[in-house]
Amino acid sequence: ARCALLLTASLAAAASVALGQNDSATCTDPKLTCLAAQLPSHPIGTYQCATDGSICCTDWVSSSCPVCGAISFPPSDLYGCAGETWDAAGQLLDYSYAGYRAGVDNLPDMPKTVDLKDSYGAKGDNKTDDTQAFLDALDDVTDQAVIYIPAGIYVISNKLEIQKRVVLKGAGRNATILRFTKSLTDIGNNTWAGGNSQYTYGPALINFWGTGRTDYTTLMGTVTRFAARGSKRLYVSSVAQFGINAWVRLLLTNVNNTLVADLHSYMITPDTQFNNRARIIMFNFKVTEIGPDYVGFERPLAVNVSTAWKPEIHSWAPFTRTECGVEHLTIQMPWTPYNQVNKELGWNALNFWWTPHSWVNDVDIQNADLGVIVDGSPFFTIRQLRLIITAKRSTTYDGTWGVWVKNAADVLITRFNIS
Repeated sequence: ARCALLLTASLAAAASVALGQNDSATCTDPKLTCLAAQLPSHPIGTYQCATDGSICCTDWVSSSCPVCGAISFPPSDLYGCAGETWDAAGQLLDYSYAGYRAGVDNLPDMPKTVDLKDSYGAKGDNKTDDTQAFLDALDDVTDQAVIYIPAGIYVISNKLEIQKRVVLKGAGRNATILRFTKSLTDIGNNTWAGGNSQYTYGPALINFWGTGRTDYTTLMGTVTRFAARGSKRLYVSSVAQFGINAWVRLLLTNVNNTLVADLHSYMITPDTQFNNRARIIMFNFKVTEIGPDYVGFERPLAVNVSTAWKPEIHSWAPFTRTECGVEHLTIQMPWTPYNQVNKELGWNALNFWWTPHSWVNDVDIQNADLGVIVDGSPFFTIRQLRLIITAKRSTTYDGTWGVWVKNAADVLITRFNIS
């Protein structure tokens, strides 16, 4: 996706190049350089996309546009084959920054700090209650620890509350199983206020609690001029607190539903439940330029920014609890009937609250009311998540939410299976 953005910038330089129908020029990079060079000769509608994202031709065949194979597809008006028609100010958002570390770094493979069996006596025999071993490990480890959970079935009868940078690392989703025996209703005191469960919206049986906040202490400035989608500069009330290469957050409020209407190009009626919702949009960017009354950044704005939407820029400084993760294991809950929305017992698996640059990777979750909550945690990756049930939990739905993302942005969910 980053290459697609670079390609867009390169098209202008290549505009004077036109390869003829029988041109014999060598094309070593059909997805990028050569694609840009041949675009003037092959506008949208005259070439196709091969299955690997390169372009091909059914006529106008040349050395730079090889003949299409058995399977090819027409290019997208918004994206082309490999980003050659993408426009930062257009309708298609740039998602290339989504996920852990803004999509730049791979998920880390961190070495273990402690072994739950060797260091804390966990049995993992599907009989012994291993809750205390987990609690002791979480209490003992220092910040940024990896608790390795060897193969086995670990019985857990209480919540795990994590207020450190911790990774729970198993030996594989088919090898390490965390078997929870009690719901949040069993563990806590579900008040059932108004007949509704207090656990519909969380928390979970495993909770990672972060340190973020958004208030007057994090406010760096307000935006003073309109900025169009695709722009790379914002004019601000003060530049005093900005620094080069510092990450910041732009927050927008949905005043009179006009922000949501603008997101949809005023083509559909916005849902009234979001009317006047404060700070409903988060856009994260790294400062690359500071002027007398503006800041610049490498990432094009994903939305229009109107001063009517109370645009604020906030510091990333409070986000100190990063690199939290759950990986290579299964979270298992007993089969129970699903009681429909607002009637859940609280079989909620994972909750990440204000923990950016974190992840869930290679994880099965069985029989959950709510699978994963990502709350206030930008640059989060969920990868190879499988949500399954051991049998139908109702005649309609089998849970409330698979993955619930809120108060966040740049969250990548990929290679998932909700079955």
